[in-house]
Amino acid sequence: MTDQQLREALRALPPASPAPHFTTRVLARTYETSAHTHRRRLPAWAGAAAAALLLALGLGAAERHAAREQRRADLRRETEALRRELADLRQQAQRTETPLYLGGNDQVDVVLDVGAMPIAAALPAHAAGIARER
Repeated sequence: MTDQQLREALRALPPASPAPHFTTRVLARTYETSAHTHRRRLPAWAGAAAAALLLALGLGAAERHAAREQRRADLRRETEALRRELADLRQQAQRTETPLYLGGNDQVDVVLDVGAMPIAAALPAHAAGIARER
């Protein structure tokens, strides 16, 4: 039997009639179910508490975001200061008049400016580099 033949056979059947008291039984069961599933209403303060909680969470998130942005700005300023300091140190390292630290104590530090000495011009380049490294 094909699908078309099956459809025609089903259409040829007389309409089904419901069993006696079908509607009454379905409605009675519906009322029973609705009586058992009666929803309890939450007190009014529960809604207010939920709203207050959401507000507090929102404010906390905004505060954390502001603190994070402040920290980023502080880190940017610190990074820029470190860049400037590093540039200054590089400039100082490139100077030819490198002082030579000879030692000292709590009261006096002895430093010798090798570039200002007349012998500095007579030193070989690698010796002058050694003096600068110290």
